[in-house]
Amino acid sequence: MEVVMSQPSLPSNPPQAPIDGGLGLLAAAGGVYAYKKLKGKKNQEENLEE
Repeated sequence: MEVVMSQPSLPSNPPQAPIDGGLGLLAAAGGVYAYKKLKGKKNQEENLEE
């Protein structure tokens, strides 16, 4: 009697998560927030110099 063992087959690719408008809006909002923070910091530094 012979025992033959093999490795299991590769798993199939998992379903991909859709990247729709929600992630784009979140990225845009983060960019606007960062721009306003940096602009506000620059204006505050200019006011201190005067």
